[in-house]
Amino acid sequence: RIVGALLGGTLYSLPFVDPRLAPLAFVGFAPTLAVLCPARDPPGAVATVFWSFLASALACALLALPLLAVSWVAMVLKGGFIQVWAFSGLLAFALLRRRTGWPIALLWPCCWAAAEWAWSFHSVGRLAFGLSGYTQFVYPRLIQIADLGGVLGVGALVQVGVGAIADVAVAWDQGPGWQALRKAARSLLAAAALVALSLGYGTLKLLGARPEPGPLLALVQPAMPHLYREEQIRLVHAKQLGQARAGVRPREVDLVVFPENAVLNVIEGTPYLEQFQTVARR
Repeated sequence: RIVGALLGGTLYSLPFVDPRLAPLAFVGFAPTLAVLCPARDPPGAVATVFWSFLASALACALLALPLLAVSWVAMVLKGGFIQVWAFSGLLAFALLRRRTGWPIALLWPCCWAAAEWAWSFHSVGRLAFGLSGYTQFVYPRLIQIADLGGVLGVGALVQVGVGAIADVAVAWDQGPGWQALRKAARSLLAAAALVALSLGYGTLKLLGARPEPGPLLALVQPAMPHLYREEQIRLVHAKQLGQARAGVRPREVDLVVFPENAVLNVIEGTPYLEQFQTVARR
């Protein structure tokens, strides 16, 4: 169980770190789900969820550490805070699976989508980041179904694939061979059909799309820690303004965007407002 929990947490985290690993999102928690299903005792399920939670938070921390250059303690705490709601879906799945016996490919996407919805709308600050659907942005045709279900719909599609793989693993554990694949055939076919339909919808939609010129943007991200100390705020402002002046030539773009922690306090109250206005005039 511990191995499955650690592997699932790690596979879930990888696509958030490197977009090239986006296909791993379709594997994600499959190892964790597979070890949850044969267990009949609720305490065992809770323990597996607990280990998976720790593994995923730690994996996010260690994998993102070279990119973010912040302390590992801060990243573990941040990773754990982001994923508390999402892991409630894992626990709900473990308990409902025992009561319903539904296929993983059906039950797991429902639990996961409900947990991500709760995280998006009912967490502190309603910070809808860290959602699994975001990992698929590298596949424009696949994510067009966001027209119908938003990022939660894309995430649910990803989790259908995760559930199908877990169904295969559980069936294989009961009896390896072609018989196991036949038991999980419905889940595999359902996942393949949904992905095919999504790709088909996206392809048709993009065929009629006409690119139109829009405003030119410059994205300036200093990638510095969120520390609300006056000294840190001055460093962030100095870095972001320096990057903007060095990287953006006068009249080269229509809008300069400072995302996330670039502006750490209300811009109307910052002593650096005049410097921002200077950049805007350039």
